[in-house]
Amino acid sequence: MPSHAAATFHELPAQHKSTMTFNALLAAYAEAGDLDGLTTAFREIPATHPSIVPSVYSYNILIRALCQKSDLSAALEVVLLMEKHGISPDIITFNTLLNGFCNNGPTDEAETVWEMMKERNLEPNAKCYNAKLRGLVAEGRIDDAAAVLERLEKDGPKPDTVSYNELIRGYCKAGKLQEAKKLYDDLVKNECAPNKGTYETLLPHLLQAGELDCALTYCYKIFSHKRNLRVECGVLQDVVNALVDVLRVEEAAKIIVLGRKKYYPRKGLRMPDSTKRQ
Repeated sequence: MPSHAAATFHELPAQHKSTMTFNALLAAYAEAGDLDGLTTAFREIPATHPSIVPSVYSYNILIRALCQKSDLSAALEVVLLMEKHGISPDIITFNTLLNGFCNNGPTDEAETVWEMMKERNLEPNAKCYNAKLRGLVAEGRIDDAAAVLERLEKDGPKPDTVSYNELIRGYCKAGKLQEAKKLYDDLVKNECAPNKGTYETLLPHLLQAGELDCALTYCYKIFSHKRNLRVECGVLQDVVNALVDVLRVEEAAKIIVLGRKKYYPRKGLRMPDSTKRQ
């Protein structure tokens, strides 16, 4: 309810109208997807309240909203505007822009953003490269994405779990399941922890390919993970169903027992009804 947030802001005593409360209002507009309200507030509130000076966080909210609306040229203009007002863009600014470009157009168009970072002597981090990986995978340029990840492993910055997940998703989509499985092994070897996204990508494709033993092994890894990975219940139920279909009922039951210990609901993870009637 951005209108309520705006009303609350304007009712605040003068001493409580600050950059922090201004940012909270901007975030409310952004959360609601009200770009017009956000841009109006950004323009009018600092003009009428001189004590409120937009920070890099303020500008990043605006840039993210513009990227979500695919107005990438306006998002780039905001970078110049913030610099005009003496605010230096940070790595979050450029991560946001990179994601905007890679989600809304050819990955090559994001080169403008990479050049801007270079001009400002900002070192890209893994999240910057994750945006590039995501864009390349979306365009089906799997070999190019693999080359980017290989370069990161060799020269840095060190890839994170998301980096591997992006390429795993690309390999699975391209039907290259063995490459995806090898990348999973590389992920572990490079001291990155598989997360729910890793398994939710791999397990359905393993089942589709009939690689039930591998899917079962991954399920055990999920349950033995140090963190409580909340993999979607339906993904695990599909493994249970596949095991029952080939009469591996005891193994299916074990998955359910392990799932109960991790608080998966009985209605969501259970033996198929056909098994119960036998």
